[in-house]
Amino acid sequence: MTKPSFQPGSELYAEQTVYGQIGPLQVVRLVRSDLSLALTHVVVLGHPSLGPTFIAGFPDTEEGIGLADQVGQAAVHALRIAATPVS
Repeated sequence: MTKPSFQPGSELYAEQTVYGQIGPLQVVRLVRSDLSLALTHVVVLGHPSLGPTFIAGFPDTEEGIGLADQVGQAAVHALRIAATPVS
């Protein structure tokens, strides 16, 4: 597991998983733990000035992490397709 290159502007989020990187974009799973029910988020990180793009959020449970893992891999795949030049 590698660490995300950029974190949202607060200490509410802890990095958990990097699903992949396509050019300057990185798809990661972050956990927000300041709530009574911790949440796990699939996030696309790019340039720090743009901030994070939250794709999906789930409860930080075994089932929620499983869903986040599927969404994270799908986001990486979609970004790869979008970055592939059409000939």
